[in-house]
Amino acid sequence: MKLCHFFILISAIKWSVFGHQTGSRYKTKLTADPPWTVVFPGETVTLNCHTSGPGGWKYSWALEKQGTTVPLKDSNGEDGSQYILSSVSESDGGKYWCQAGRGNEQSDSDSHTLAVSNVKASAVVTIDYPDSVVFSGESVTLSCVVKGASGGWRYSWARNTKGRLENLFRSSAEDQQYYTLSPVTVSDSGQYMCQAERGSKPIIQTYPGFHILEVSDPPKSVLTLELEWMEVFITESVTMRCDIPLGSKWIYEWYRDGQEILVDRASSNSINGNRYTILSTAQSDRGIYTCRGHRSRKSVYSETSNAVTLQLTCKCFFNFASFCL
Repeated sequence: MKLCHFFILISAIKWSVFGHQTGSRYKTKLTADPPWTVVFPGETVTLNCHTSGPGGWKYSWALEKQGTTVPLKDSNGEDGSQYILSSVSESDGGKYWCQAGRGNEQSDSDSHTLAVSNVKASAVVTIDYPDSVVFSGESVTLSCVVKGASGGWRYSWARNTKGRLENLFRSSAEDQQYYTLSPVTVSDSGQYMCQAERGSKPIIQTYPGFHILEVSDPPKSVLTLELEWMEVFITESVTMRCDIPLGSKWIYEWYRDGQEILVDRASSNSINGNRYTILSTAQSDRGIYTCRGHRSRKSVYSETSNAVTLQLTCKCFFNFASFCL
């Protein structure tokens, strides 16, 4: 069978339920309101057919489901150009078509596939933050996402703080999918809840989503001097370690006598830079050392650490103290 004959045969089978032959110089368009391909039980979907060119068209509808195409009745409007699915159920899922006819001329539409979910939609709250610990002064954004569903949702937010529920917006709206706290404070800690809804008759609501936000004040850094013995001689190696008890993703800064030390990564023996090693100490390395950390966004710094004094002892030769390195 030639390819062109194959397509003609398929088209004839597809529209045999209407009792018409296909083919027209005019184009028929099928649109859905709302346009989502996934809807939920109880929602209303309105299908509309429109044909370009002069008027006078009459419309017929069909539903293809599990390989079988059946005609649909009870379309709306004098010309049948509208088909309303009121309070959809799972049985309404399938591929919808319409055909326009005028005299001996027919025009076919594209299809609209509709799936009716068998589960209630649920909202999920996510946070745009790389760490589990959030510190006051930083900026965080919570996002509300509806799992397995298309758009058209209106979002509302609430916060549960020690049993007290607070609405964060007066009403739900499409532009409230995100909730930003900038700068965040310790008092912003709590359980954040988001719920989405769409439609009007009836309103379809999701299961709410939750996220527990814990905000802490920046921690204090702790500086220790790692020594194998109590005395440090000039030319010996010395390592200092800076520890920050909460969170991760810290970038460490080092100070001697209040002035920042520009530390090369090569001088550190840890991946995150929380160790500072002086490979060969000199007189100029004496002083009071401190450290602190900041986050990658540089919006929050840890408290400066305790001070550690580095004292160096000369190496003496032949028991003459005046000969030192």
